[in-house]
Amino acid sequence: MRLSLTRSAIASKNKDRDRLSQRLKTLIMLHFPSIQGVMAVASITIDISDEQLQKLQALARESGISLEDLLRARIEDWLSHPTREFAQAANYVLKKNAELYRRLA
Repeated sequence: MRLSLTRSAIASKNKDRDRLSQRLKTLIMLHFPSIQGVMAVASITIDISDEQLQKLQALARESGISLEDLLRARIEDWLSHPTREFAQAANYVLKKNAELYRRLA
């Protein structure tokens, strides 16, 4: 027996799946309102040496937090505060182009 689906049948199945998915999301939000503000997250994997891992684990242990929380905090700090080199480069560009910016204003 051979089963084949036409494009319209596939589209219909996709619509049904999307409707079901949307209903499921609605039900989850109604029953678990506390997760409505949760952001989507991504994961990354990096290779580090055993020595680096041990140092990070020691830092986390000394801080009384998990390794993951230590890394998240450091990444947030890094992204929230521009580095000195970035600030210096930005100042250089602003000073170098000050006359141009003045004319464009």
